[in-house]
Amino acid sequence: KEWAALHYVLLGFYAWQRGRTRDALIPLGVGCILSAGWIAFNFKMTGELLPALTGGWFVTIDIPRVQRIITLIGFLGGSVVVMGCFLPTDKRRIGAGLAVLAACGLFMIYPDRGLPGFSKILLLAILLNGAFLLVRMSAAFRNRESLKDRDTQFLLFWFWSAIVFIILAVSYNAMRHTLIFLAPLILFLFRTHSPGKWFKVSVPANLVFLCALSLAISFGDYVYSDSYRKYADVVVAEVQSHEPARPDAEPKIWFLGHWGFQYYMERNGAEILGFDKLHKVQVGDWVADLTVGARNFMPDGFRSQFQLFKKYEARHPWPFRTMHHGLGAGWYSEMWGPLPFALKPDGELETFTLYKIGKPGKN
Repeated sequence: KEWAALHYVLLGFYAWQRGRTRDALIPLGVGCILSAGWIAFNFKMTGELLPALTGGWFVTIDIPRVQRIITLIGFLGGSVVVMGCFLPTDKRRIGAGLAVLAACGLFMIYPDRGLPGFSKILLLAILLNGAFLLVRMSAAFRNRESLKDRDTQFLLFWFWSAIVFIILAVSYNAMRHTLIFLAPLILFLFRTHSPGKWFKVSVPANLVFLCALSLAISFGDYVYSDSYRKYADVVVAEVQSHEPARPDAEPKIWFLGHWGFQYYMERNGAEILGFDKLHKVQVGDWVADLTVGARNFMPDGFRSQFQLFKKYEARHPWPFRTMHHGLGAGWYSEMWGPLPFALKPDGELETFTLYKIGKPGKN
């Protein structure tokens, strides 16, 4: 996808920096030709440039630039919990002060702060950590001796070009997008750290905390994803119990969700319902919908045919959530919120709704 373009730039810069431009021409050229062929094929299929460049995924989403920048800084702060342990001793107070001011400013101008209390605190905390890291990476430009080192030059170029590329070229932020700049960030921090007792204690403590937090978030994502598997089976079994298979056909089951829910529903024989298939829907068919996850939206006129049959509440006591509109958790997409994760102690995971198609206006 669009990430390929940045990889070519990084590899080309590294080759130029090492005086090996000629050696890199053939491999980079072959890669560019293959990518150009892929873009040309997509352009021929879609007739539009942006879908050709990005594969057509979420290219029409219009997210305010300020919101995207703030969310990216939050995702950065939520992925590496190092705070100020890498700041030089004599610059720690200055760096901390700048980070606090930046984080508070970003928090205040974030366009959608309708979050519950703990989510607001978490947003401010990860913005603070993200601001610390950006202050650390920005401070490197003041050290002329350090900038003469080619490895430092490359790591800084890698990090900042990735940040700019995500903001300008990628359709939306997600935690997976941080992977491309985490490597240069971590390498740079360890190359330029200020040795001492504070560093020796804080880094292992951060690693232990990050391991525990990662496991907690991973298990939370697992229970959320597993609800798709469980309730896809429940929904299909419910339909089949109320409408046994006819000799000519199985009961027609449609669904609106994507991601894991789509996989498990299709495995059970259901079909995704999009605008291109509305004409195939008949009275008596079934439709499964969800609340938290990604799903197709239906026009109001068509939804008037949805007759509520049953709701299913997926719950689990584990409090970590990776996707939740109300909490602002948007691990897989910032459209759900500015946080990589959130906490929900009441156990709610997802709500699945089963409808039966009736005549228009009879819902």
